[in-house]
Amino acid sequence: MSQAKTSPVHLTAAATGALPRALLLAICIIYGLAGLFGRDPWKNEDAAGFGVMWQLGSGGLQDWLMPNIVGRPYSDDGPLVFWIGGGMIRLLGGWLGAPDAARLATALFY
Repeated sequence: MSQAKTSPVHLTAAATGALPRALLLAICIIYGLAGLFGRDPWKNEDAAGFGVMWQLGSGGLQDWLMPNIVGRPYSDDGPLVFWIGGGMIRLLGGWLGAPDAARLATALFY
């Protein structure tokens, strides 16, 4: 292996002032949205969270009182994110699809 030394990039105040802030913000938003929508849940936590939100979006009052996955209570996290995700599925699931509508709740919290 090579033992080459690397040094951090140092920018002057004048160089950082020349960065277009609006363009940088737009790139960050596009990057975040591209990773958030149009894909399947990747991790087990993504799938479990979506399962709870989908159950809320398609279930009844009992599901809203105790978030669950196919009748098994899911209490690893607080219910607020699941409630908002279930509401998004009910409101926008027909237009966006259930997975993307549930991800809107994630986008709101981050």
